[in-house]
Amino acid sequence: MTSGRWRGEQRAAEDSSQHLLLYVQRLRLYNYLVDRFGRVFRVVEDVAKANHAGNAIWATGDTVYLNLNHASLGICFESRWAAAGRCPSPRPSSRRDAR
Repeated sequence: MTSGRWRGEQRAAEDSSQHLLLYVQRLRLYNYLVDRFGRVFRVVEDVAKANHAGNAIWATGDTVYLNLNHASLGICFESRWAAAGRCPSPRPSSRRDAR
């Protein structure tokens, strides 16, 4: 692959990541977003509620928990997808970095 073509694909992937970040910020979907390049973005402050758990219900024993958004942090990992062709792979360390 020529370097010019790779740069074009790299730019397309960066644009895709930027669009995802704007979408997640607008809807307050997660507290953090880790993009395909391993960059971490704070979307919603840790003390604020993101809408990552939906209308979740969790139970343990006789205790039932409703609306888990306020009690947990949501972290979104951007996956690799090719809507308009090939996209560069995410950095191999992205998953390790999130741990």
